[in-house]
Amino acid sequence: MSRTSNQYVYILWDKEGTIEYVGKGQGKRIYESCREKKSFGGTIFKRNLSEQIALSMEAALINYFGIHNLRNKVQNGAEPMNLLKFPPKTHGTRKLHPMKYAPKICSKAHYERYKDSLKLQHQKQVRKRDLWINTHLNQEFCVYCGESCVEALAFYPNNKEIRAFSRKTGLRKELRLRVLEAIRATIIVCLNCEAKLDQGKVLEFVKGASIEQQFPLV
Repeated sequence: MSRTSNQYVYILWDKEGTIEYVGKGQGKRIYESCREKKSFGGTIFKRNLSEQIALSMEAALINYFGIHNLRNKVQNGAEPMNLLKFPPKTHGTRKLHPMKYAPKICSKAHYERYKDSLKLQHQKQVRKRDLWINTHLNQEFCVYCGESCVEALAFYPNNKEIRAFSRKTGLRKELRLRVLEAIRATIIVCLNCEAKLDQGKVLEFVKGASIEQQFPLV
């Protein structure tokens, strides 16, 4: 009697690299699950499993990552198997976004223990992203008055939204392209001219402002 061995166990992660779901299935189930849960990526943990082994391995992974750290609602009821022979992988699949870095498994206890270090690291990342914005503005000037001081420049009409979006977005090239796309729909103005525009005043463009600077892409 042949044993059915077309099942596999998979894991999904969010855009920050945090493991968020463990499941089992066959065929294209991993891709369907990724779309349903709007996950950033995923990987197949183990292939060619029987139904019972897949259930046991799924239960073991849920225990490993912690049911409270996952989007899985309940355990599958199977007896967890020993994972020493199959330690969790950290790489991605080709068809989904590869992770390229180890996943973060950050429980509440872990956060409380390393809270200060995590906050410091977050502050460093925010400063790097703010520096990226300032570097981008370094060669720009206000299209109305010609002001070129970086600290006085803003993205009109949604300066706050773009800066907040930049702080939330990573520094990888493909992620920075999203920020640049949002910036292209704005014009560079100084804070003084921004206040005048908000009051409904009509301003004239300064000499030297290009067509792209005067009329952004929408």
